[in-house]
Amino acid sequence: DGGHSEGSLIQAKDGKLYGMAKGGGSGSGVIFSLEVATSLYTHLHQFNSLRLQSPEGDLLQASDGKLYGAINRGIYQDTGGLFSFNPKTAIYTRLTNFDPSSLDRPGNTLIEVTECNDKKTYYRDRDNDGFGAHADLVESCSQPNGYVENDEDCNDTNAASHSGAIEVCNAFDDNCN
Repeated sequence: DGGHSEGSLIQAKDGKLYGMAKGGGSGSGVIFSLEVATSLYTHLHQFNSLRLQSPEGDLLQASDGKLYGAINRGIYQDTGGLFSFNPKTAIYTRLTNFDPSSLDRPGNTLIEVTECNDKKTYYRDRDNDGFGAHADLVESCSQPNGYVENDEDCNDTNAASHSGAIEVCNAFDDNCN
């Protein structure tokens, strides 16, 4: 069902191997999957020679779970385009055709770019009391496991000692004052 595979197989989050082949089907190319445990080959999508054809390079599974790829030939002669394929729903979506006046054929590798313009400071919470240590911090776009947004722990090895604790008459500074 597919021939002339020029890209690598990728193992997706569902455990299957996915790839593309330029030949197969009507000769315009296919997307396929391969079950690792059973070696079951499944023809998932056949490219249409009138629109987008000749898939090239590697698929990319993005954070949204979809597979993304490039096509070597599109609606404009000798140009390509980009597509997405959802392995859960088997829905193929043509994303764009490249205009030959502004762009040549696409390359073989796609990357996912995520931007972060709003980094926050998070503080390590070793004792899991909800209060972090001022000296142990990271800046990140998302909260890492084991980190909190406040730095109000004066003893991050004792969960009973933090800025919200009640001071008890003992040898420790329970409420960090």
